[in-house]
Amino acid sequence: MSKTLKQFFHENGPGSMSRLSRDASVSTSYLCDMVKGRKENVSRAIALRIQEATKGKVKAAVLMGLSEPKVSDEEYFAALDEAA
Repeated sequence: MSKTLKQFFHENGPGSMSRLSRDASVSTSYLCDMVKGRKENVSRAIALRIQEATKGKVKAAVLMGLSEPKVSDEEYFAALDEAA
């Protein structure tokens, strides 16, 4: 199942943005802007590096706006709340 960056960071906890930044060679400020919707036209190269660094959990097509994640943020977080 493909996730959004927001879902990925929530699931992987503190430090996950720094690790992804290092592993994908993308600044943390750029990743933060992506999560907040301020980077809408992510390059293919960056999207593919993030996909590889997340081991496919976050798909390049989702990052580039070519595909939708399998579940919405609301559905994902509601499921987490129910499981807690």
